[in-house]
Amino acid sequence: MDGRYKMLSDKIINDLKARVISSKHHPFVIGIAGNSRSGKTTLARKLKDSFEKLNKKVFIVELDNWIKPKNERLESENVFGRFQLDVLSKDVEGIITGESVSKGYDIIIVEGVVALSSEQLRNLYDHKLFIDIDYSTQEKRVRELYTQRKYEQKEIDQIIKTRLDDEFVLIDKDRVFANCVVEGLS
Repeated sequence: MDGRYKMLSDKIINDLKARVISSKHHPFVIGIAGNSRSGKTTLARKLKDSFEKLNKKVFIVELDNWIKPKNERLESENVFGRFQLDVLSKDVEGIITGESVSKGYDIIIVEGVVALSSEQLRNLYDHKLFIDIDYSTQEKRVRELYTQRKYEQKEIDQIIKTRLDDEFVLIDKDRVFANCVVEGLS
């Protein structure tokens, strides 16, 4: 993790600590959105570690668990079609209320590409973050991920080209729903 990222995440963590301590909401729910490979999961884990040091019980909901299996996706679907959005909001609400997961969590962090894309989801959060990433860094990270997964270069190029139109541009618009936009995590 580079120094700028640590500084930014420390500032965010300190701000959120103050919000959690002063909040009357239980559990306190944080939504973290941003494009693929922007650092959502990394920030969520850092937040979890920081809050656990304060003896807070934290649960992370990874929205990637609601991505449709490849064989159920239509080639023409954009990012929203790749997720099971019809059940996602209901399931997340069940997690927050303790219907799906044991009660007793002080903080629930919901992280994923579509975390701010649905009004129903946004209404569940006490605080909303959007992780911004410059395109060149994002492309580099996407290439690294799919290279590790043994994809051919031609396949990786196609993924990047397709996602530029059907994901990156669409998700970038969600920044307007965030209480805080974290920029410059390159």
